[in-house]
Amino acid sequence: GSILYKLFLVDYYKTVGNTVKADEWKNKSLTCREPEAFFEYAQSLELKGDSKAAFSAFDNYKRAAKMGHLDAQRMVAECSQTGYGTHVNKDKAEEWYLTAARKGDKKASSLLSKLQNSRVASYLDMSESLSDSHEILALKLVKAASKGDVQAMYEVGLLLGEDDEGAKFLKKAADRNHVQALCVLGNIAEKNGDYKLASEYFSKAFYFGKDATAAFNLGILYDNGLGVDCDPKRAEFYYLKAAKAGDSDAAYNYACTLHSKTRKTSSCPSHLSTLSSELCTTASSSQERKTLILEAIKWYRKAAEKGHVQAAYNLGLCYATGEGMEKEIKKAVYWYMEAATKGHMSAQYNLALCYDMQKQHEEAAKWYRQSAAQGHEKANQNLSGQRCISSL
Repeated sequence: GSILYKLFLVDYYKTVGNTVKADEWKNKSLTCREPEAFFEYAQSLELKGDSKAAFSAFDNYKRAAKMGHLDAQRMVAECSQTGYGTHVNKDKAEEWYLTAARKGDKKASSLLSKLQNSRVASYLDMSESLSDSHEILALKLVKAASKGDVQAMYEVGLLLGEDDEGAKFLKKAADRNHVQALCVLGNIAEKNGDYKLASEYFSKAFYFGKDATAAFNLGILYDNGLGVDCDPKRAEFYYLKAAKAGDSDAAYNYACTLHSKTRKTSSCPSHLSTLSSELCTTASSSQERKTLILEAIKWYRKAAEKGHVQAAYNLGLCYATGEGMEKEIKKAVYWYMEAATKGHMSAQYNLALCYDMQKQHEEAAKWYRQSAAQGHEKANQNLSGQRCISSL
């Protein structure tokens, strides 16, 4: 039942010349909706060394990357940078490196830094031939920035990074109310622990551009009292603004904020544990509680539909427990599956429980194993219990 074994069979049958069986096992490995399947298959294609396999490998890396697979996201970035299986697109490479780096991938962070530095060098190194299109564009950007072009200031600042020279260009753009430059400087200040300065940059960005990134970050700051007084109501305001603009993290946080109002402080969602008791209190009536739950579910769904794993898990919990509504196990299974296939340990365990209740013990065992492999103690215990029963 493992992905690696299915992929092994694909290669085995291809080696012995049985293409029918090879295609059969390939389809079995890819229809399981697991990002690891697409990632492992892409890696096996890389070993073939031909251009056709390269294009297929890139497509499968991209599928896994869109499902949240960290290594696949880094591989999509590397392919986009080098042109393996696709055309060279360094902008896309930066986007995917940044996505992986934000999730803690140190290698992606290092490769992102090297790519950005190399792009700066190609723009600014006067010893290189001026016929190079990148250098020509770089020279145009630098000249435009020196003449007061705000967008050029921002782009040069990005290319130079967070060093003094880069910060100078970004600050020049920010002084002219360039919203993206203000957000970048806010992120830099936040990273350096200067939350007061971060709040100033984000507030200015929101004022001039109603920027979703600025709104979300302001929500975080007011949520946790970082650089500003802790203010749950203002945090909720900014989360909603960012959520309406399409930010999935903001939609999730806003849903949690609504959800927390139906519970006592001790039961608040984990990301709200630092909030004051003003927000985490029980709703005054059952009708109000139901209204809040339904609104929370609405925003959990919006976040989950954009790939937010924890939102999908929380949505599954709501349907499974019937919190504020009737239980709907089918919908619970659907959303648990969305989170489970992206590696969410508790979703995998809860999905296994649902299958157990439906007497689908083989499917339950599959998800118990995946959850147990990540350290879920109860999943391991339930799996052992299943083995004992099957041996009777």
